[in-house]
Amino acid sequence: MILKHNNERWQNSLNNEMALVAELLANPNIITDVELDSAWFDSPVFQKITDTCLQLAGTNYRLEDIHRELKAKDPFSCPTMDELELLRDGANGQGLEYHLAERLHTAYVDRLVKQETERFATTGADKHANRLVELLEERSTLKTAKRTGAISDALETYDQMRQTDKALLASYGAIDQILGGGFSGGQLVIIGARPAVGKTVLGIQLALKILAQNEGARTDIFSLEMGQWQVASRIVAQRAKVNAVLLRNPYALNPDNALKCRKVLSDLQKEDMRIYDDRYTINDIVYTIKRRAKRGQYVAIVDYAGLIEVQDSRKDERRALNEVTRKLKRLTNDLGITIILLAQLSRGLEGRQDKKPMLADLKESGSLEQDANVVML
Repeated sequence: MILKHNNERWQNSLNNEMALVAELLANPNIITDVELDSAWFDSPVFQKITDTCLQLAGTNYRLEDIHRELKAKDPFSCPTMDELELLRDGANGQGLEYHLAERLHTAYVDRLVKQETERFATTGADKHANRLVELLEERSTLKTAKRTGAISDALETYDQMRQTDKALLASYGAIDQILGGGFSGGQLVIIGARPAVGKTVLGIQLALKILAQNEGARTDIFSLEMGQWQVASRIVAQRAKVNAVLLRNPYALNPDNALKCRKVLSDLQKEDMRIYDDRYTINDIVYTIKRRAKRGQYVAIVDYAGLIEVQDSRKDERRALNEVTRKLKRLTNDLGITIILLAQLSRGLEGRQDKKPMLADLKESGSLEQDANVVML
């Protein structure tokens, strides 16, 4: 089992791999306690040993068991018992396996980013661009410093909130009262309704109200159902007091109405709100929010859940929605922001005598119920 290389960076990575494999051989319980994938290892030998440990997970395996499985798979390049014992004896037992696994995972993603960057530079293909966005999102999550879990973190948060005059974002009084004062950071809010009853209108109105009520706030609308002009025209119609039907053909507006509508659009430019109609995938939305988010003073409205695409097109609707809600929820916590996700209700409620919607009426309701902090129906 030859494990030598002159490249210093490769050698450092190899040292981490060797240290983690030593811990796996010394303590079988680690394999069920630490998230691990053999693909993270650069060394083929360590990949095979890790695969074998994963295969034997849940059993109190011995070195003899590892050696037997390795030999059965590849009798010619299998490490000897002496080599396995030498590796095991290098374990320090200081509980560093979590950090070692995290380092290997990060190095693995870095290698994939480099490969995908080269592929995109060569081909310019969208599939490589999308994969690169996904990898960069994964990499940024791994690079994020983890909290220590100490109560001092909570005390620091409390002191910061006490020093802030408006810790919550105000919107409509009735909604704020139900939410305990307004929208707060770390919240994924679901608004569910049947088609054509006003979800989009409510989302737009909330965005405008939050801007009006909270100095320095930012709001973004991700519209997957309507184009940017369709969303903007609803705002213009309301503020300019012009029938929205007339805005379907602005050329036919009389001079007074045309001037009022243009002034509304000009004023809207000064407000810190953006309307996106081309962010189709969850990675696009996450990337945009990360660039725009302002901790505690930002709300994103996403319209709507069923139209958001994921990178892996093979996933069914339920698994795709699971990925969407999980990523959005994690984003609210990481950035300390509110995300409002609009969702469709199933037509089943229309067949009931009592038309009052329930959580179960949310389409593919499992992840929506599980990941949301607040659900409004």
